[in-house]
Amino acid sequence: MQIGVFIILIPACTTRAVDYYVIGQGNYLAAGVKTVLCNSCKTTAGGGSCFIGPDSWDDRKLNKGEELLKENTIYHGLKPGIYMQTSKERCRGALGEKEQALLVCDISPYHEKNSPNIESMVDAFSIVAHIPILEEKIYVKQCIGKNKCSKKDGFVIQKEGQEREEMKNLMANIIEHCQDRGSTTTMTESDEDAEKMEEYLKRLGLHYNSDWLYKRGEYYKEFHKTKPQRGIAPTLIDWMYIEIDYQKFMEDKKQYLV
Repeated sequence: MQIGVFIILIPACTTRAVDYYVIGQGNYLAAGVKTVLCNSCKTTAGGGSCFIGPDSWDDRKLNKGEELLKENTIYHGLKPGIYMQTSKERCRGALGEKEQALLVCDISPYHEKNSPNIESMVDAFSIVAHIPILEEKIYVKQCIGKNKCSKKDGFVIQKEGQEREEMKNLMANIIEHCQDRGSTTTMTESDEDAEKMEEYLKRLGLHYNSDWLYKRGEYYKEFHKTKPQRGIAPTLIDWMYIEIDYQKFMEDKKQYLV
């Protein structure tokens, strides 16, 4: 008879996500409880959503610090959203402070980091998908931002339009590249445009505040040969673009938001 193992889901809106990291690690050490922290990333909160479990406490022995020894994942060794106390990443594996993303993870609730050695065991957390939300907000013509409504300068309007088109072009270039390499027998190790893909993903990551999309670009260039994927790499296509046009909304509805 197996003893029940809990998975705790914590919805939050806080600027102190680190408090929940400590709680999550404590729950795991005390009772093997896995924690899923879902924190808001708006102005009133600090983001940092993540999964907390076996790898979150002490992973210094994992991979021994060697990049080439990292386990292979769908993102060429990268594990977005898995909190790791000893990680060198800025957010220690959690999502960025302003990053909006759909994070899908396969959880094995009964798996613990005991004997036998970790090399012969499945992961407690296996990344299924990290889909950053690339949200483009088009405010009404007289508004610079949601809290700053005044008549916009023509130069500002033009610059915003140019940036928006640049981002769309980057996405189109990535999609075109994937279509050209769409065969299921194609391996990423033969991708001659890996540097371009790195540049496109990093620019999108910077513009839309997705720290992990930026990092995915770096990992694709560095590990697309040593940790190859068959067909279209999830690194290139796992993202969602959403355009919110407030001006069009108000014109269509013929009403104003208060």
